[in-house]
Amino acid sequence: MKKLVIIGRGGTGKTSFVALMTKYFIECRATPLLLVDADPDQNLAEMVGIDLRKEGKRTISELLVETFLEQGGTTVGIPPTERIENCIKV
Repeated sequence: MKKLVIIGRGGTGKTSFVALMTKYFIECRATPLLLVDADPDQNLAEMVGIDLRKEGKRTISELLVETFLEQGGTTVGIPPTERIENCIKV
């Protein structure tokens, strides 16, 4: 399994590049793919033609709000086994 991480300053075309590379990988049948969009704008799904709402999926931001912030949580003094990562229901 190969991994590719794209990082850089804002506005440099990272999302566009990943969307184009995704199209290329699909055309080459280099699948399955896992795309993770850590950008607060989170528009990678739209750029690759996926409607998250239609698919019944949520963004990382939405999961954080639903699972953690609406429950009034905090990360201060919380052991790793009890942090937000273990509470998210996908």
